[in-house]
Amino acid sequence: MAPADLLLEDIRLLLTMEPRLDRCGGELPAALGAIPGASLWVSEGRVAWAGPATEAPAELPATVRRGSAEGRIVLPGLVECHTHLVWGGDRERDFEDRCAGVSYEAILARGGGIYSTVAATRDADGEELFRAALGRMGTLLRRGVTTVEIKSGYGLDTASELHLLEVARRLAGAQPAMVVPTFLGAHVPGPGYRSAVGRYVDLVVEEMLPEVAARGLARFCDVFVEEGAFDVPRARRILQRAADLGLGRKVHAEQLGRCGGAALAAEMGATSADHLDHASPGDAAALAASGCVAVLLPGATFFLNRLPFPDGRMLRDAGCRVALSTDWNPGSSPTPDLFLMATFGAVRCGLTPAEALRGITVEAARALGLDDRGHLAPGARADLVELDAETWRTPVYRFGDDPVRRVRVGGEVVHG
Repeated sequence: MAPADLLLEDIRLLLTMEPRLDRCGGELPAALGAIPGASLWVSEGRVAWAGPATEAPAELPATVRRGSAEGRIVLPGLVECHTHLVWGGDRERDFEDRCAGVSYEAILARGGGIYSTVAATRDADGEELFRAALGRMGTLLRRGVTTVEIKSGYGLDTASELHLLEVARRLAGAQPAMVVPTFLGAHVPGPGYRSAVGRYVDLVVEEMLPEVAARGLARFCDVFVEEGAFDVPRARRILQRAADLGLGRKVHAEQLGRCGGAALAAEMGATSADHLDHASPGDAAALAASGCVAVLLPGATFFLNRLPFPDGRMLRDAGCRVALSTDWNPGSSPTPDLFLMATFGAVRCGLTPAEALRGITVEAARALGLDDRGHLAPGARADLVELDAETWRTPVYRFGDDPVRRVRVGGEVVHG
């Protein structure tokens, strides 16, 4: 796709997510960087200028096309910062059993749970996995998502984990959204290793991670710190090896109970700590001090019918940056609806609607270590979403609605 040169006009309200660009003077939260009656100039796929239409540059290069947002609200392309997008099979039977009151342990005993997804994923051929994941990517793009993190973690042996990351690499070149790949070989111990977790960690550290790094298949390494997954010492060993190999670090932390994952994320300089349902004020302070982004996944809390929801207000008040994500996966959060996560973030996690919108744009980008998207300051990628919405609150307020009417990547229309 050739970089766009475009002047996008007729923007009723531009949400830049850059407080320094705010032109509403207190009428809207300054954190939204809102500009009413705006235009936006895109040069070579990036924002060259954004401001009131009355102040648009008088002279533009002859190559610049003009486009209209048709009086819509425009905000940055959404950033989906935590998904498990490549998998085989489904977990509908698990869902039915859980609704009938069957315990997770009983579901595992009958062959369900994550290990059933691992088996189905291993059995699926590469083309089948790719086509299914490509369809999911298309769903996200139509919903305004222009950057997607994809974790492995349903292979749990070296060949299968590498294969899932190869599928993610292929997805990156097959559609316009950016893909950020993450190695999650330490999702749970692989089949056959549940009673030999130390040997599985050896496999991750000595074989999987070096191969992932040598092939350049992942930007991050993630570890699930939880009872039944990996304890803090084993997770620390995995993350240290990842750091030695030049990979960023992420942690699934404090989801089902408080197991020390958040403190480990802060200690290891992780880019994000994700879930945090059981995080403490001390965890929040440590994350804030380290600069680790807190990623809340309220869809998983809702779908698993667990309490508490993550306390976004506590995290924000401690100084944390807070992002939101769907955690799209077949077991605990089978949803692609990132705007719904913003609603959950506001209703159940204590965020304001403005914080929730930042949580699916600029803060989500920071959870992936990206500073060139999720906002619309000059120099940022011109990934844009046009919404049919009455006000800036509408996409958070009207839960389950789909306000997206047009999506641009680098200024070029990819949907709508």
